[in-house]
Parts: sequence; C-alpha cells; structure tokens
Amino acid sequence: MLEVSRQTPVFAPEGGGPGPREAEFSFFLRESEPDASVEIIGPEEEVVRRLAADVDLEADEELTLRWDGADQLGLPARPDIYRIRVLAPGLGREMIWPRRIALVRGGRPVSVIRELRERTG
Repeated sequence: MLEVSRQTPVFAPEGGGPGPREAEFSFFLRESEPDASVEIIGPEEEVVRRLAADVDLEADEELTLRWDGADQLGLPARPDIYRIRVLAPGLGREMIWPRRIALVRGGRPVSVIRELRERTG
C-alpha cells in the first residue's frame, strides 16, 4: 500500500503564482519493493515524467522526491492536475495516490487557481 506523508497541492514553476516553484512529496510503501518506479501522470493517466526508476524501497522507509514541472523531454508540462503513480513490479502492483497536484503557470487568474485547488481534493 502507498502512503503519502507530505505533498505540495499547488505549485508554480516560474514563480508569481500560488505555492512554491517545485512540487515535493514524501511517501513510503508498507511492503518492500526492490525495483520501483515513480511517475507523474496526467488526467488521462498518461506518463508526464518518470521521476525515479529501479528504486529499492524498503518497507515503511520514506522517500522524498521533487518535480520541477517539466515533462519527460524537459519541456514545461501544461497547467493541469497531476497525480503520483508508483509501479511495484515485484509486488505486482500499480498504485496511484488519489490526491492531486495542481501545476499553474503564467499568473493564472484566481478563479482558475481556485478551480484547480477544488479539483485537487
């Protein structure tokens, strides 16, 4: 089981918006996984960025990662709602954390930011 102990709900990579410039999250698994991968996924569960691959996760040991808002090619990801997915092939599991991360860019209007926050749960 995936347990997230800390997560940035809203961030603005260029600054000038709500929250920090990077999203940060800390998590742990209840069981050990020697070959885990951690991804940022978009609204359609498409992989936007793989943050870590082949990670040896010990049971109940916390891992902290950061996302700068770039996609897999290093280009700016679009403003949207994203989630964290952990792949644990040794456990035969794919775990998606239900809380969302809102990425905002370019001084988005307050109403749009409010909507993104509401959608992040």
